Amino acid sequence: MIHTPPNVLTIQLKRYVGGAAGYKLNRHLNFPLTLDLGPFVTEVNELSVTYKLYAVLVHYGTVTTSGHYYCFVLAPSGHWYKINDAMVCCFLSLDIIECCIMFCR
Repeated sequence: MIHTPPNVLTIQLKRYVGGAAGYKLNRHLNFPLTLDLGPFVTEVNELSVTYKLYAVLVHYGTVTTSGHYYCFVLAPSGHWYKINDAMVCCFLSLDIIECCIMFCR
């Protein structure tokens, strides 16, 4: 149960098996763009406990000891942008396989 919900919710997904010398799980992962924590909050308050996804951190690579990180961010226009080093690309929707960390507010 959650006593006081945070302003920004960060969710780290365990996508690795076997520790430092292990490998990454590459199954497709579906996740909602909104998350309601209301049923899990112990205090009744007037603040909303519904979070909207606004950024996703992705690890590209097959093992835990190497790879590359990039991210997707949601712009005020409602478009998703993939930011990978010096390259920025616009996406109309979010469909990623290798999500590691999700940021919601």
